[in-house]
Amino acid sequence: MTVEQDRFAKEIEALLSRVEALYARSVSPDSADDDLLKQAIAGLYEMVEELQVASEELRQQNEELAEANHTIEVERRRYRDLFEMAPDGYLVTNLQGVIIEANQAAADMLNVPKDKIASKPLVVYVSQDNNTEFLTLLTGLKQGNPSASIELKMSPRHRPFFDADLRVASATPTTSSGSPYLLWLLRDVSVIKEAQRSLSQANEQLESRVEERTAELITTGETLKKANAEMKEFVFVASHDLQEPLRKIQAFGERISSAKGDQLDDEGRDYLDRMVNAAARMQEMVASLLDYSRITTRAQPFSRVNLNEATGEALSN
Repeated sequence: MTVEQDRFAKEIEALLSRVEALYARSVSPDSADDDLLKQAIAGLYEMVEELQVASEELRQQNEELAEANHTIEVERRRYRDLFEMAPDGYLVTNLQGVIIEANQAAADMLNVPKDKIASKPLVVYVSQDNNTEFLTLLTGLKQGNPSASIELKMSPRHRPFFDADLRVASATPTTSSGSPYLLWLLRDVSVIKEAQRSLSQANEQLESRVEERTAELITTGETLKKANAEMKEFVFVASHDLQEPLRKIQAFGERISSAKGDQLDDEGRDYLDRMVNAAARMQEMVASLLDYSRITTRAQPFSRVNLNEATGEALSN
C-alpha cells in the first residue's frame, strides 16, 4: 500500500468514527426527535461503510497490481539480460534505419561504444558497395514488408570489412502513441564465407585435376591403342616370316625320314625326330603368339590345360 492509499484509508476510518458517534447521539433519549436527521445520518453511515469496502477492494487491487508490476519487471530484466548477453548482434531502429538501441555484441561488431551508438544511421556501417541493396531493403520495410534478410559486407569503425548476415522484422508499438520500429539481427559469417570460398576453390582445383587426368587417360588410351595395332602388325609379320622356314624344316625333315630313314642309325634318327618335333613346337608357339595378339579384338575362350602333360613335354625337350 502506498502512502496516499494509507492516508486515504485512515481518513475513511476517522470519518466512519465521527459518523458512528453522530449516529449514536441522534438515537439517544436526550436527542431531539428529528427523523430527517436520523435518516440522513443513517444514509451517511451506509455510504461511509461502502466507501470503506471500496477502499479495501482498491487496496487489494493495488497489491495485485504491484505484484504484477514486479513480475513484469523481473521478466523485463530477464529479457534485457538475454538481449545484452546474446552472442549475435541485436539492434532496434526506427523505420528510417536510425539506431535506437543495440546490445553489446552489435556494438563490438561495429567497434562503437555501446553508449554512443544510438541515433546513428545503420547504413553508415554498411559497405558502400552494398548501400543500394540495404536502402532498397529499408524501403521495402517502410512500404509494409514484414521481414527481410540480406548478406552484405559491414564496415565497422576503424576496422576491416566483415561478411554479415543481416535479418530484420517490423515491430508494432505496444501503445497507441508509440511508433513502429525495426528489429535487426546482425551475425558475422566471415568464417563461413571463407570456408565456402575455400571449398569452392578446392572444387575448382579438383575439377581441373579431373579434366587433366581425363585428358591424360585419353592420350594414354590412344597411345596404347596405337601400340597394340603396331604390335599386332609386327606379330603378324614376324609369325609369317617365322612359319615359312619352320614349314621347310618340317618338310625336309619328313622327306629325309621317309627317304633316308632306314639308312640312319639310332642316333641320327633321334636327332632328326628332335629337329622335326622342335619345328612343330615352334609353329605352335608362333600360333599362340598370333592368338595373343588378337585378344584385344577377338578374345578366345578359355580352355582347360593339363599341366602334367605340358610339364612333361617341356622336360622331354
